[in-house]
Amino acid sequence: MDNYERLREILDSHPSTAPKTKSIDEILRILFTPEEVALAVNMNYRAKSASNIAKAAGVLESKSKKNLESMADKGIIYSRNKEGEKFYSLLPLIPGVFEFPFMKGGGTLMHKTFGPTMGRVSS
Repeated sequence: MDNYERLREILDSHPSTAPKTKSIDEILRILFTPEEVALAVNMNYRAKSASNIAKAAGVLESKSKKNLESMADKGIIYSRNKEGEKFYSLLPLIPGVFEFPFMKGGGTLMHKTFGPTMGRVSS
C-alpha cells in the first residue's frame, strides 16, 4: 500500500470519511507531494509538534518543518501556535482539505488541476 492510500485510510477514519475512489486518490496526489504525504501518514487529527512528526517519519526536524509549513500554507493541514511552539494536525476532507486550499487564494497549477478534479469526486 502506498502512502497516498495510507493517508486516505487515515482521512477515512473521520466521520466525514474519504471513500476509496479514483478521484479521491487523484486529489490527494495533486495536493500532497510525495515528501509531504510521507509526513502526513505520521499525523492524525490530534495536533503534534514538528519534532514528534519528524521522529515518527524518520526525517530531520528541519526537513519536517519545511514540508509541514508548505502543507499548512496550502491549507491541506492545520497548524497552530501554542506556547511558542507550532503544532500540526490533519484536516478532514469536508470541511477542510476540499475548501481550505481555495481560501488561501488561487491561480496556482495546484488550483487549476484541483478544481476540475473535485467535480469528479464521486467517480
